[in-house]
Amino acid sequence: FCLLYEIIEQNWPTSRPIIKALISLNPICPRFLSNWSFTIFYDYRKLNQLLEVVMHETCHFLYFEKWKKLYPKMDKKKFETPYLEWHLSEILAVVVLNDFRIRKLLKYPASFYKEHQQIKINGRPAPTYFQFLYNKYQKNKSSFNDFLALAYQEIKKEKNNFKI
Repeated sequence: FCLLYEIIEQNWPTSRPIIKALISLNPICPRFLSNWSFTIFYDYRKLNQLLEVVMHETCHFLYFEKWKKLYPKMDKKKFETPYLEWHLSEILAVVVLNDFRIRKLLKYPASFYKEHQQIKINGRPAPTYFQFLYNKYQKNKSSFNDFLALAYQEIKKEKNNFKI
């Protein structure tokens, strides 16, 4: 998990030393920012599947800590579906998990929501477009803050393509 906060450039908050993972019958695995917990489906048979879900949900906690610093006046209800900020968090969590440093652990690409794959931005599926922006950010050695601000600008231009 050190890799996640290295990539997102967000230290682990000392006020939240623990994330609770609750075993569930629910295959969707929701996360709860208010108490830093998430559910995990009881029937994952492969360790890589389980690891991807744990890293994906953990990424959300650090991501929104970063978000709150960049946009401190943002209403926290926008961190949940159906808001644009939620959509961006779901896309960028997977983009972060596809960073080469995380891929060494996961061994295969993390997967995006199918609904996001169907949205086109500049002729590319939305996840591919944001992956392109992230790769460009990596190449230019820009800060994650800069990348996140750019990604937010870009998704706001496309808000009509997202179900809000």
